[in-house]
Amino acid sequence: MKALILTIAFIFLQGCVNIAVSPAVEGRVTNENGLPIEATVLIQHNQLENKSESTTTNKDGYYSLSKLRIWTPVPFSAIRLSSTVFVSAPGYKSVAFEADSYATVVRDIQLEAE
Repeated sequence: MKALILTIAFIFLQGCVNIAVSPAVEGRVTNENGLPIEATVLIQHNQLENKSESTTTNKDGYYSLSKLRIWTPVPFSAIRLSSTVFVSAPGYKSVAFEADSYATVVRDIQLEAE
């Protein structure tokens, strides 16, 4: 009897709460000469206010931000979050790009000096 009640509750809740998934982004940040830059990479989730994540590049210029999964009260479908990725470093012009995918977005960025 308990198993039946739990099964019914699970089926009901599955239709009422779903996961929102943002894209994962990774790549390398370099300057005009192809040398790695220490930069800050921020991903802003467009549908969720005040929800962002950031990281810095490693010594070789590589960055990686994993997918963000959030439980949402939107019924009957998974949600794909579109995101804007901002890359900035002191002395360089900032760059932004859109990331809207279930797959990992691989984007190498070349920053220009100011």
